[in-house]
Amino acid sequence: MEKTLGEFVQALRNSDVRVSTSETIDAIRVINIVGLKDKSVLKNALRTALSKSDIEKENFDHCFDNFFSFARLNEFKAKTSPEELAEISEPAEDASGLAEEGGGGSGSGNGEGGGGEVILPESAEDLDALLEERGLVPQSSLAKLLLNGGRANLTIALAEAARAVKLNNIKFFTQKGLYTRKIMVHIGLEEMEQEMFQLEKSDDIYGRALGRKIRGAREYLRSEVRDYVEKQFLVVADAEGKELKDEITRHIKLTNIELRGFSNIKKVVQKMAKRLISMHSRRKRVKNRGVIDIRKTLRKNAANDGVLFDLHWKSTKVDRPKVIVICDVSGSVREVSRFLLMFIYSITEVLPNVRAFAFSGRMFEVTKIFKEKTLEKAVEQTLDDYGFGSTDYGQSLQDFKDICFDDIDNRTTIIILGDARNNNNPNREEILEEIYNRARQVIWLNPEDKSHWRAGDSEMRNYAVYCHMVEVCNSLAHL
Repeated sequence: MEKTLGEFVQALRNSDVRVSTSETIDAIRVINIVGLKDKSVLKNALRTALSKSDIEKENFDHCFDNFFSFARLNEFKAKTSPEELAEISEPAEDASGLAEEGGGGSGSGNGEGGGGEVILPESAEDLDALLEERGLVPQSSLAKLLLNGGRANLTIALAEAARAVKLNNIKFFTQKGLYTRKIMVHIGLEEMEQEMFQLEKSDDIYGRALGRKIRGAREYLRSEVRDYVEKQFLVVADAEGKELKDEITRHIKLTNIELRGFSNIKKVVQKMAKRLISMHSRRKRVKNRGVIDIRKTLRKNAANDGVLFDLHWKSTKVDRPKVIVICDVSGSVREVSRFLLMFIYSITEVLPNVRAFAFSGRMFEVTKIFKEKTLEKAVEQTLDDYGFGSTDYGQSLQDFKDICFDDIDNRTTIIILGDARNNNNPNREEILEEIYNRARQVIWLNPEDKSHWRAGDSEMRNYAVYCHMVEVCNSLAHL
């Protein structure tokens, strides 16, 4: 208990809660009195003993909740896309005659023995049923846990692995990858990868299908473990230097940043804005070296009796671009909406011709709000008025077309910030196609990892066709 309390006190100090040695001794006495059975009672008692001001109490609550919490894992469902089903259904060239045997078989459909017919799955559900019917189930313990075990068992395994590899000793942000790998190896990554590689090389199309499912599970696990390590790093790492804190804030995932660090985030975003100002505030010129402007050259050298000491080259003015920024503020991106709106605010300060829009079910222009109010008030008003609803990208695209489609031309850059999760509503991708054909460029920044773009109600793959650039954007460095 004393060791855990010491680590917690160090985490409090890293969270700007001043704890002295005598106060640590008081905390031990508090624990002996209230016990460990009731977490809320223990939290209130330690808060009273260790925090002094309102700010320290708030920091204490955040630190306590993160330090004494398990990993919060997203739901994982191993689904196979229609394209992958088509690839799986193609018989390999070196397969042991499965396709030929199927042509002359008895048509029993069980695929057992010579002459069995290969049944091609029509959906991910059919594929799961066929795999189960043929007894093709994962053998490695980690693969079983990911595909069949549920989040509760995985959470326990992850917590035990973190304790085993001493994740609480992480000190630097650059160690994130090392501890992520350690945890995954501890819970059985190597055994699962060996099984995955063997299945993917199999001549049996169903074996290859199972191998692909395990590969998808591995990518999900890597993403979840990386998030867990990031959150623990924020709690236990010693990040005293201002530059180190800024670097951490720039590269850490937006969903893992706590709002109590809003002031530090604001400073980092302002630095980004200043860098953009230095790059874009002046109207730039593209000079054609080698093409002399005769009129300017003769006029400037008239005082030199016609001797051409000063040469002037022809140049072409480049107009400032028109930028339209569209931000999804629906419930599915509630954790990153605030930071995306901060980015929009910084853009409106940098470039003069910027229009800003926000949407969840319907789309509204918020340019006036961002020009007239401070950063905090603009963000809060936008979220209060338009945020956290049910997403409808199809309706929002129609609203956008109705509001400003005629203003889009070959100087317009459109930046869309959103996860493309449409709640199974009509996606209206034809509207985005019209915008794509009319604008100079369409850029889509998605806060989700690419491994999630195929899952659930995501329409990212359909929308990506009509974008000039599609990128993952879940940190301030990406922004």
